[in-house]
Amino acid sequence: MNIFVFGSNSQNEHVALKIARELNDGLSHNFIESCDPIDFIYESEIFIMDAVQKINKVTMFNNIKNYEDSQIGSLHEKDLRYFLKISNKLDLNHNVTILGLPMKGNYNKIKKDVTESLQALPGYVYQ
Repeated sequence: MNIFVFGSNSQNEHVALKIARELNDGLSHNFIESCDPIDFIYESEIFIMDAVQKINKVTMFNNIKNYEDSQIGSLHEKDLRYFLKISNKLDLNHNVTILGLPMKGNYNKIKKDVTESLQALPGYVYQ
């Protein structure tokens, strides 16, 4: 499975990229650093990891409607939400899961929670 990691090297958004880079070795899933939803237009199973505003714990959004309707967001939210709406209108049948990471908090706790969330995914192996 490809895990698309959104983020930048700015102070508040680097957490997803930093964790992905640290977990990438020995992982059966492939982290892909991304800034553009077009990167996964041809994927049927889309898993995104991104730093998200207004959350204080790692949160898995399995129902994309809940994510679209929520008041949370990231710096990528407009592009991502627009892409999701367009893909639904085009009937591209994307199955989207978003792993939202808090932008602030204890880094080691966030990393531990991300690891536990990823371990629940089918086919996940971390050595």
